[in-house]
Amino acid sequence: MTNARNEGGSTVSRILMRSFEVVRQCGRDYIDERERNAAFEQYCSDVEAAVGSLADVTNDRAVIIRVLREYWHIEGDDAEGLLHEEMRIRAPLRRLGRFLVEKRNYLPVGVERYLDDNRVKSRLRHESKLSTLTAEQLYREIEGHGR
Repeated sequence: MTNARNEGGSTVSRILMRSFEVVRQCGRDYIDERERNAAFEQYCSDVEAAVGSLADVTNDRAVIIRVLREYWHIEGDDAEGLLHEEMRIRAPLRRLGRFLVEKRNYLPVGVERYLDDNRVKSRLRHESKLSTLTAEQLYREIEGHGR
């Protein structure tokens, strides 16, 4: 009877230990995945900041593409897509945001609300001519005075 109890106890112990190992491995896998996702998101954010900085310094697309290839290892269509997104959407949004703060006395939170309420990002994406306007012209267009 004692042997049966010991054998049953060691079987339960083995099952519990295996279960613990499975749970621990699942936890490790989850943490590893979260770390990879966070690193990728940070990389994307850094690339966007780099493209923005490069676009602020030069309008030469070839130079920007070359830098993206050399230093960020971003090739062809991906580099072109990032640059297109910067020139068409992010740069005009930044210019308009600065204009709203400096010339229209908006607070940063008010800028975000203005951009969202007026669907500026969507309009820039769909109306290519808007991205070529100065910040003041873009503001007037959004307000309906540019028509």
